[in-house]
Amino acid sequence: MNRLISICKYTTEAAKKPARPNFRLRPKNFLPKSTYSPADLNDKLVIEERELRKPRQEVLPAEDIFAKLNVDPLKEYKNPVILSSFLTKMGHIQPRRKTGLSLDNQKKLAKAIKRARAFGILPFSYQYK
Repeated sequence: MNRLISICKYTTEAAKKPARPNFRLRPKNFLPKSTYSPADLNDKLVIEERELRKPRQEVLPAEDIFAKLNVDPLKEYKNPVILSSFLTKMGHIQPRRKTGLSLDNQKKLAKAIKRARAFGILPFSYQYK
């Protein structure tokens, strides 16, 4: 009987408190012979917390600019201004998910950047200004 009273008190106290999200996101370990509030058994809060922690995805360019302008990126190896816009500050070639280029044009762009570096038009270690 005492246990039933303590369960009732626990559930009424839990109902009074607003549910706050737990940002620790650890798995729930349920111990035997323990009482839990209904909120402890609800996975909705855990799922919402995980959604909050997911990294935001960057907005991609709408379409391939080389295909839109009908320009071959491989022939643009002599133009460092265009090529440097596809480099990071450290001189790395940006991935396709950031440039928004098609697979074929991304390969041609990488080849053009490497060709411009070999000719000395683009620097290897930093972005051309």
